[in-house]
Amino acid sequence: MSNESIENITSELLLPHIKKEICSALQIHTSIVIAIAIYLTTCIGTVYHYGNIDIFFSQLSMHYSHAITLYCACLAIALTSRCAYIMFFIRPQKLFRYIKSDITDKLPTIDRIIFALPIIILLPLFFSTFSTFKIMIPYIHPFDYDHALATIDKALHFGKHPWEWLQPVLGHPAITFVIDQIYFKGWFLVMYLSLTLQAFNSYNPQLRMRFFLSCICTWILLGNIAATFLSSAGPCYYNVVTGSQDPYSALHSYLTGVNDSIYLYAINLQNLLWNLHINHSQMLGSGISAAPSMHVAMTFLITLTCWHINKKLYFFSILFLLIILAGSVHLNWHYAVDGYLSIVGTWLIWILIGALTKNIKTTTQDSLLST
Repeated sequence: MSNESIENITSELLLPHIKKEICSALQIHTSIVIAIAIYLTTCIGTVYHYGNIDIFFSQLSMHYSHAITLYCACLAIALTSRCAYIMFFIRPQKLFRYIKSDITDKLPTIDRIIFALPIIILLPLFFSTFSTFKIMIPYIHPFDYDHALATIDKALHFGKHPWEWLQPVLGHPAITFVIDQIYFKGWFLVMYLSLTLQAFNSYNPQLRMRFFLSCICTWILLGNIAATFLSSAGPCYYNVVTGSQDPYSALHSYLTGVNDSIYLYAINLQNLLWNLHINHSQMLGSGISAAPSMHVAMTFLITLTCWHINKKLYFFSILFLLIILAGSVHLNWHYAVDGYLSIVGTWLIWILIGALTKNIKTTTQDSLLST
């Protein structure tokens, strides 16, 4: 039989299967597609109304240009982590044979890629829409709640600002540097790793759908809608947006001093974001919004998801959540109440979406995180 005949037979058998899998994947993700379509339409209408439609297309281009690199990096990290887990925790007698068999079973097949494809394609679109909305917040509702949030913060923490309680413990350059690295690099790594792994998670469809619908609702309801109502810049910009005496000036001076000897993402990004804001410019991830904290919200959502995956992983996710929550205050990004609002809001969304997705059947297929 000629190679051409084999290719024709393979094509005849494979194409119907691929079409079937694509239709199935689209059907599974119908609710996500509809939610993002409504969100996108609302975003385009909003930016068009304010005459800033170019913001959306610029963000769209930046997010998609980074997407492939991020996905490939996350898959590589996941596979490497799985190998390390096998080596140090499972410790089989025939290590390399076990790893080869295990990883082969977990590598993305055509079916798995098609299953994940709607999420893989839609996530950059979703986050570019979110970033566009975030940039638009000061145009819709100028920063107005910083003084109120700072006052509530002080009242909740026994007459002292939260950073003042944390400073004796965290206010050491080495500790600040580590927290800064975790808050920036660590958070983005954990978030995109979680998104990528869940995109390929076929072993628990109910958890997967709950995670992504909760994720979408969290970013929209908390990161855009609540953030617009509670329009605030954050303690790092307190003096600029309120014109009042700055209760965070000592913290800012400490962080600036640390940055003089050790590079801190917090100080440099805060300066960059403000310059972008006042010059009406943008970059990937630009936009200023304090309440609620999406760093804390997304971390808490991952923590809730980890409870259903692996109890050891859940323990580390709680530790990570505490670091992010404390770091958001110590690095002068957020008022503590921003994080508290995020935790409550994310938990309510998680409960609601859980009720809506409870009838999705769970299968027993394996995953990269399974033990």
